[in-house]
Amino acid sequence: MKRVFPFGDKLYTLSRADLGGYCEDNEPDKSPLEIWVNPRARGRVELEFFIHEALHAEFPQMGENAVQAAGEDIGAWLWQNGYRKRRKGK
Repeated sequence: MKRVFPFGDKLYTLSRADLGGYCEDNEPDKSPLEIWVNPRARGRVELEFFIHEALHAEFPQMGENAVQAAGEDIGAWLWQNGYRKRRKGK
């Protein structure tokens, strides 16, 4: 069973798909909604995908340019301060 994550007043699950990233937000009868992140993304790029899609989920009214800029800025700041994802088995 997939883990469910709350953002705002909606619930989301995480899926992996061969696309940049995508966050459902216009499916009023669907719960939980889905966030997709590319399974091939690694490192800082993966971090920025997660932040970007989380921003879409939390702030659906936020424009794409603002989400892109914020995702890159937050990702860069976290990366510069040592954030790294631990891979399973390491």
